[in-house]
Amino acid sequence: KQINKWVKTQVHIRNVCASGRGTHLNSRHLGDATVLPKDAEQQIVLWVNTLPKNGAPVSRSMLTLQAKEFAADKGLEEDNFAADDDSEHCSDTDE
Repeated sequence: KQINKWVKTQVHIRNVCASGRGTHLNSRHLGDATVLPKDAEQQIVLWVNTLPKNGAPVSRSMLTLQAKEFAADKGLEEDNFAADDDSEHCSDTDE
């Protein structure tokens, strides 16, 4: 099954490798994901950095909710921006 999938997506695989993103584990087509603008990312960084100073740990759920709130503030609809609750890059402290 996997070989058939590779054959079907051969052009996409070649394009990803040619673009230098061949080592990425998950390659999306352009437009498949919506990212926050840089200023919204900076707001999240500031928010995350201030919480531990106040003694509050940052959980995966808190980060997801905050990212969705910043996305809404930037006019991104929830259908277009989905902060992932299953992120493997965040450590969970309260779940």
